[in-house]
Amino acid sequence: MPKLRQSISEIYEKLGELMNEYGHNREMLNEMLTRYILIDPVLRRLGWNTEDPEKVLVSESISLRSKNRGHPDYTLLYKGNKVAYVEAKKWGTISSIKKKKISNIMRQKDVQQLSRYCKANDVLGILTDGGAWWVCNFRGKTPNRRIKRIDWGDDPKHFVITELLKLSPSRISDSLNG
Repeated sequence: MPKLRQSISEIYEKLGELMNEYGHNREMLNEMLTRYILIDPVLRRLGWNTEDPEKVLVSESISLRSKNRGHPDYTLLYKGNKVAYVEAKKWGTISSIKKKKISNIMRQKDVQQLSRYCKANDVLGILTDGGAWWVCNFRGKTPNRRIKRIDWGDDPKHFVITELLKLSPSRISDSLNG
């Protein structure tokens, strides 16, 4: 775990620089660039190899309860099982929302989309724009419950690193059970 913590600490610094560079021009980073520049590096450092289809599926077609199909941006697999769907949003979509507006943390459309994906397969949901990571539990009797908010811009470095480590492959099952 110390190597993983060091790796996340390094990416924290690097992404901080990138967010400072692009933060003033949010129009520059569309969703695809946000994924490439901000989200993919974090997933890889956490141990989710975005180039290994046994660990991460990109834009997987999934069945929904309504007999329709969905396409989460990322499907995270641990020991062959789906454990989380990650929905990527354009930089600044989520991280620009301050703690005072927690009840309005995400656009309703994004929450409903992620909720449909997660409920259909009983997995965690992660909504991120690279700067903020919202881990949501749509399982059980309390759907749409936010588990954790992790924000590069608002939260202390130690908190960001500690909470992101909980999303590593070896620890994410704890989030499913907690």
